[in-house]
Amino acid sequence: MATEHITVGELSSFLMYAFWVGISIAGMSSFYFELMKGFGAGPRLWELLDRKPDFPLNEGIVLRPEQLKGNLEFQNVSFAYPTRKDAPIVALCLPALSWPW
Repeated sequence: MATEHITVGELSSFLMYAFWVGISIAGMSSFYFELMKGFGAGPRLWELLDRKPDFPLNEGIVLRPEQLKGNLEFQNVSFAYPTRKDAPIVALCLPALSWPW
């Protein structure tokens, strides 16, 4: 009968290769999971992209600059980060005729 033995180098090589195979299989399963999430989100994404608004935005009407005759200002608009509830985030006031368009 022949005696079989394994050297320290062969054992470490085997363990290293086994580790690489395990990591590769784990990576493939993670990739498959993310791929399935993408396939699941796809129909909802297309549904949102194809959705029509409940009200017409401007029905293709383009206003000329001379028709715009007033200040543009946000009123009663609020937004705050949870850590800075007292710091104003949103503020806008554009006087008439100072608009960039």
